[in-house]
Amino acid sequence: MEYQKNLKYFKSTDTHYYIGLPMFIIGAALFVLGYVFWMYFLPFQDMIGLVLFVLGAIIAFVPQAKRSSEKDLEEAISLMTKNYVEETTESLGLSSSLLRECPPMLVGTYTFEDGTFVRRGKTDRKCRSNHYTAAALLFTKNGICISEKKFSLTEEKTEETLHEFSYADIDEITTQTGEHRFENGETAKTAALLILASGKTVFSLPVTSNGVLDRALDAVNLYMKRIKTGRK
Repeated sequence: MEYQKNLKYFKSTDTHYYIGLPMFIIGAALFVLGYVFWMYFLPFQDMIGLVLFVLGAIIAFVPQAKRSSEKDLEEAISLMTKNYVEETTESLGLSSSLLRECPPMLVGTYTFEDGTFVRRGKTDRKCRSNHYTAAALLFTKNGICISEKKFSLTEEKTEETLHEFSYADIDEITTQTGEHRFENGETAKTAALLILASGKTVFSLPVTSNGVLDRALDAVNLYMKRIKTGRK
């Protein structure tokens, strides 16, 4: 992983891009109008346009080439989580005990703890941080195994934790959405997977809320209800 390039992404801004891009466009227009169409509005228009074009390109695009992009970050996360569900299932020896109606799945999201670097994407407006949490959710016949993997995008730091819950001990597994407010007043939507027992939250995992996850949890809750009432 390109830790230093990722760090530059979070510590830099897009000011240079918004300064260089207009210069790039205006320079290209002046050069093309003069050199191709012989339409001159300024003395030495070709030279002025060429200089603006080159300077604009350097200012707008060179700094971006020296740092990671949003796409680079997403690809780095994909590599860090590739085959994580399969590897976890195999290492725990749970292949034969998984629920057929609820296959194992990978969940994950950027997390916004204190001390993290945060930046909103220029094109997709998605909030990203240098900390990411992924988890393999394994739904077995007797309970839920969650292998949680936390890692940094800006330094070589990874932490894995295994959580196990018996269906007999929990009431429900669900998701809850919320909002994180940053010091500058901006906000980002958040979601968490919650495991409830005796009316309290006994486990919380940051996730990205989506229909696939919700349907999986509905299936697990239905299975728990069936086994607790003696109907398998």
